[in-house]
Amino acid sequence: MLKWLFSVSARHHGGIRRYERGGGGVRALTAFLMLAFVAASLGLEWFSFSLLSEQFAVGILLLIVAICFVIATAEFCLVYAITGFRMFFWGVVVRLADRKGKRRRRSREAEEEEEEEEEAPTRSHCLSDMLIFLLGLVCSIGVVIAAVALGVTGI
Repeated sequence: MLKWLFSVSARHHGGIRRYERGGGGVRALTAFLMLAFVAASLGLEWFSFSLLSEQFAVGILLLIVAICFVIATAEFCLVYAITGFRMFFWGVVVRLADRKGKRRRRSREAEEEEEEEEEAPTRSHCLSDMLIFLLGLVCSIGVVIAAVALGVTGI
């Protein structure tokens, strides 16, 4: 229990593996979850501030929950941003290595064998991984900034 609580990799291990093995649908779901968590955490914080004037104790408890949810959302977005960047980086490296290997083989083989050669399928989602990286980075930083701004203004 304590390992799960204090270890980011233990909490997100299964999700990261599903992301790495999944396709475009998993990446779209990840982007949707990032945006949904950001909206929910900011909405919860806004609602807790609106309760402070009417029911102070309930508003404070809800504000504590909202702060925990903002931190969890920032962590979720940052973990998947890092995972997306890692997948993007390794996808680019694999593509470059495949291209370099094909060039070496082509220089050694005759022209007739070159026409029959098929391209090896490379599993890569470079564009979607980069989008997940950028979205996750913006959401993880943005949710914290927006939460602080909501707290300062006390809407």
